[in-house]
Amino acid sequence: MKKLLIIALLIVGCEGVYTPKDDVHLIIGEWTGLEREQKLINSDGITLSKDISPYNKVWTFNLDNTFSEGDTTSSNSDSFSVKWSINENELTITAVIGEEYIILLYNYTINNNILSLIRIIPYENGDSLIIKLIFNKSN
Repeated sequence: MKKLLIIALLIVGCEGVYTPKDDVHLIIGEWTGLEREQKLINSDGITLSKDISPYNKVWTFNLDNTFSEGDTTSSNSDSFSVKWSINENELTITAVIGEEYIILLYNYTINNNILSLIRIIPYENGDSLIIKLIFNKSN
């Protein structure tokens, strides 16, 4: 009787168990820009200028690690395809134009349907430009 019960539990217990075949990263999909914040900070940590403006771009991260960017205000927007990759909390976007590689590094967070990207560009004089982009997931 015990053997019959164990066999029944093994057979019935396996039904309805979901095992994902592929891990799909949360960044996959289309993200609509909401805001762009840009700050220039001097070497002493003092904010020299700050600008906050709308950001009307759509960034699309595809499952095959391709990336495209377009303009939400124009139906004839220029788009380009590049590659993206993620290592821990760092997003790398790599574009190849001719023989030149353009690599952009962002620290990123995803909270609910909000994607926040921060890029820090250091200057030789010790100043730095900090760019923060905020997106809402479109799909």
